[in-house]
Amino acid sequence: MRICHVSRGACPRILKLAYVQKKAGHEIHWVGYTPPSYQTTLPFKYFHQAQEIRFGGIGKTIGELNDKVDIFHVHTHLFDTEILDHVRAAAKKKVVWDRHDNAAYQSDAPMLCPTEAFGGTVYKTYVPRDWWPRAKDPEYDMVIATGLSSVESHFRYWLPVFKTFKEAGIRIRCYTNSIIPDHYSEYAEMNGPIDVVDLLQEMSKARFGLCGTLNKGPIIDDAHPNKLYEYIAAGIPVVCLGKDMAMSKVVEFYKLGAVIEKAEDIVSALEYIETNGIRENVVENRARFIMDSQEPIVMNFYKKVLYG
Repeated sequence: MRICHVSRGACPRILKLAYVQKKAGHEIHWVGYTPPSYQTTLPFKYFHQAQEIRFGGIGKTIGELNDKVDIFHVHTHLFDTEILDHVRAAAKKKVVWDRHDNAAYQSDAPMLCPTEAFGGTVYKTYVPRDWWPRAKDPEYDMVIATGLSSVESHFRYWLPVFKTFKEAGIRIRCYTNSIIPDHYSEYAEMNGPIDVVDLLQEMSKARFGLCGTLNKGPIIDDAHPNKLYEYIAAGIPVVCLGKDMAMSKVVEFYKLGAVIEKAEDIVSALEYIETNGIRENVVENRARFIMDSQEPIVMNFYKKVLYG
């Protein structure tokens, strides 16, 4: 099948899906902004640049592709919803909507999503089996791949968490694609974004990865974040902040790490992880969470949309 992914940027969810689709023999196109220079894993046969996505300029690009693809797969984040409208206006082929986040935007387009809460066809953002790094002995304590930012509410929440972890002797390494203030550098080694496959390699060197938040809400409660499954693919235990969330239930059910309700519990969480063989259990169970298993779900969804 000739599949055209459309998005503002090449986020990990798109890259993981496109990789397994290409591996399965499908022809993959991508319409979007020029990818950042650090992102070298780009599993697309054709890249079509569309720098004016927000202003309707994408319509011309979509029109030129109508005879070259079988289906358009539009990915939207919280503020990207106008892309879907522009593509549907220009496309003569079927369009499906991949709703990455809990945006207030609504549409009658056939919907794929990462969580049952949205009501569409669910596929999880697992990691392709080919991307697994070789398991390693830990070189540092905690890795967090997150959208830390200069937004005051972000560092007002995260700084006390980081401070508590530092006081407990936790060495933190962060990877973020956001512009970040200097506030964090006192508590963590801050790094810019790197290619997703390289990130998995770096994750594999940590004692554990951090996900979740104690500031719970509808978006967080139902989230299946990229980093949760990236930590698992890297073979490292997960510490999840906050109970009774979709991600914490995965961690607890499969015994992939520890769930804590306050940052001060980090020491006991690590003791639990290290005395119960959790790292070994993650490595043994990560085959449950491979993107290769999700490709048939998406392809069957396409066929239903195309052929009924």
